[in-house]
Amino acid sequence: MDSLRTREESDGQVGTISKGLGLFSLGLGLAEMAAPRVLAKAIGIEPDVRTRLTMRLFGARGIASGLGILAKPRRPIPVWSRVVGDAIDLAFLAWAFKSKRTHTERLVGAMVAVLGVTVLDAVTGAKLQKDQPPKVPQKKVLAVTINRPLQEVSQRWREVAGDIAEKGNVTFSTAPGGRGTEVRVEITMPSRIKKAVGRVLHNDVEQLADGDLRKVKQLIELGEIIHSDASIHRGLHAAQPSGKKGA
Repeated sequence: MDSLRTREESDGQVGTISKGLGLFSLGLGLAEMAAPRVLAKAIGIEPDVRTRLTMRLFGARGIASGLGILAKPRRPIPVWSRVVGDAIDLAFLAWAFKSKRTHTERLVGAMVAVLGVTVLDAVTGAKLQKDQPPKVPQKKVLAVTINRPLQEVSQRWREVAGDIAEKGNVTFSTAPGGRGTEVRVEITMPSRIKKAVGRVLHNDVEQLADGDLRKVKQLIELGEIIHSDASIHRGLHAAQPSGKKGA
C-alpha cells in the first residue's frame, strides 16, 4: 500500500514537472517571438537581423513544444522534443562564440542554464518513458479455404508451406458447408512505420503471409502455382497469351 502511494506521488511529481516545462517552453517561446533583440542582448549575442530571425524560429519551436507538453503532460515524446531543441540551442550558442561582438560571460551563463534545463528535460522524458504502459502487440488473422479434406491439408502443409509457419501461428479447421479446410494464420502486426517501410521494400509480414497462403492453396489444390499474364511480363503489355502466334 505504501509503495503504491509512493509511486502515485512520484507520478504526480513527474506530471507536475512536465507541466512546468511546458509552461516554461511556452513562455520562453513567446518572449523569443516578441522580443528577440532584448533576449539576444541578455545572453550576450549581437542582435543582428540573422540572430533575430533565428530567435523567432526558436520561439515558434518552443511554443509548439510547450503546447504539446501541456496537451499531454504524461506523454514522453513532447518532452523529448524539448531535448532536441536544447541540443539545437547549445549548438547555436557554441556557434555564437565565433563572433567578436559576443559578450563571453553572458554567453557562458546562457550555456550553463541551457545545460541545466537539458538535464531536467532528459530526466523527465526518461521517467515518463519508463512509466508508459507496455504496448500490447496487435494481432491479425489471415485465412484461406483449401478445397481438400483437413487431414490431407495438414499432412501436405509441411511439404509446401515453407517458412510460412515462422510468420505466425497456424491452425486448421473444417470449413463450413463442406468446402474443405480453412487455414488460419495469426500474425503479429508491426508498427505503422515498420509496415510502411515493409510495403516499400516488399517485405511486409502481412503481404508475405497472405501471398504464401495463396501459393499453398494452389499447390495443394492444383499441384502448381498459377502465374497470371501480368506476373511474367515487365511493364505495360496487352492482355494476351504469352506464347507465340500460331504456336
